[in-house]
Amino acid sequence: MRVMRGPHRDKEAKVSRVSTVNRKVFLEGISTKTARGKEKPLPLEASNLLLLALEATKERKEIFSEEAFKKKEVKKAAEAKAGEVHGERSEPSEQKHKGEAHEHGHKHDAKPHEQKSNTIR
Repeated sequence: MRVMRGPHRDKEAKVSRVSTVNRKVFLEGISTKTARGKEKPLPLEASNLLLLALEATKERKEIFSEEAFKKKEVKKAAEAKAGEVHGERSEPSEQKHKGEAHEHGHKHDAKPHEQKSNTIR
């Protein structure tokens, strides 16, 4: 991870701990001194960090392998071809269903909905 904001900007370190409750990330070697002189890990916002690399575990290698992405692309291409064969066109749903009732009951109007303003007239 690289720190992008704050007093420790441009420092790079590994993640030591993540607090999901407080939504903070703790990095190795980045700490602050307490009033008593004790070193304490500095909690950082995840939005102020840049992920540089991941540890290559067996599961991550499987998830991010080229084969995993190729299989999905082949399936998507096959589904698109099957849709064309059956006479379906790949149009956006708003244009396709204007004025028609959907399976879940609502209709799309021909013109877009007007936004209500909160101003008093």
